[in-house]
Amino acid sequence: ARGGGWISSLRDAKADQREKALEAAFKAFDDDACGKVHKDDLTAVAKKLGKPSEQIIDLFMRFDGNGDNEIEFEEFKQMVKEVEKLKGEDLSTWDSLLELGPLE
Repeated sequence: ARGGGWISSLRDAKADQREKALEAAFKAFDDDACGKVHKDDLTAVAKKLGKPSEQIIDLFMRFDGNGDNEIEFEEFKQMVKEVEKLKGEDLSTWDSLLELGPLE
């Protein structure tokens, strides 16, 4: 990986490593282990990370494709893919928001 955090290192990951990393990250946000990430999960995770929950909720809900106020794994993967495409933005901002650390 090029260094940096989790989002940055995903760009260099092999497909199987990438899928496992995405699953682990999704589970980290699925605080109640129900298989979907909802606002209560995001509030709990934000509190653990010491981040403002509104910022994390806003980020995730932009990718709520079906409008059910929950993020399913496929929507989560789409969110990460879109974040990876950002060219002009410093990915360290996203890495610090998610704070998952680089892939191992």
